[in-house]
Amino acid sequence: MFYIKWANRILEGMAMKQLKLAIVSRNDVGRGVCNRLRAAGRIPAVIYGDSGVRSLSMDDKEFRLLLRAKGGSASIIQVIDESGKAALSILKDMQKDPLTDCFLHVDLQEVSENKEMHVTLPVHVKGEAFGVKTEGGMLVTTKMQVEVRCLPKDLPEYIEVDVTNLKVGESIHIKNLPVVSGVTYTENAEMPLISCTSGVMEEETASAGAEGAAAEGAAAGGEEKKSAEGAEANKGEKK
Repeated sequence: MFYIKWANRILEGMAMKQLKLAIVSRNDVGRGVCNRLRAAGRIPAVIYGDSGVRSLSMDDKEFRLLLRAKGGSASIIQVIDESGKAALSILKDMQKDPLTDCFLHVDLQEVSENKEMHVTLPVHVKGEAFGVKTEGGMLVTTKMQVEVRCLPKDLPEYIEVDVTNLKVGESIHIKNLPVVSGVTYTENAEMPLISCTSGVMEEETASAGAEGAAAEGAAAGGEEKKSAEGAEANKGEKK
């Protein structure tokens, strides 16, 4: 059977990735204010916390560097305002103009060191499945993220799934993921993440579907021909 493990950095007890970001508080809100911020190279943003929503802004270049350092992993972001006050947060959402590559808005969620948070962790696939390499199967990824609940200190960057021993007909479900101290999976335990299916069966199904469509087309053509011949015969009778 297959086996699943946390990324090496988690197994070795390394701390989660924590990044820093300078922010500036703002009281003015509205479209005009946001446009002026973007023109000045800053991104309008908000941070949600227990005390409410706080409007702020951040440097566009600094935020892009943070995203590059973050990569595809889950991370804690320490935001530091103009007075030097720091808070822990996670990135909740960001809006970007697809044409200009300009960040329109960023949403952060403040988290507490002593309070569990709900986060989405990426799933990284490692290895080549036995079913693909030896049995001619296909690896199908249904879901590449998992929802968890944990304290900030227990947050792993990602979950690494080794599919080397996964055979045709086998699947990896959330219930197969490792039990990790301080981390709770919050989704349906039966939800599949990765499956190895028979490529031959899928090809045969596709071929059968194509043959069926061709047969239906031929049958339809035959019916049309019969209808046309019948119409000609009726015309002859009327004459």
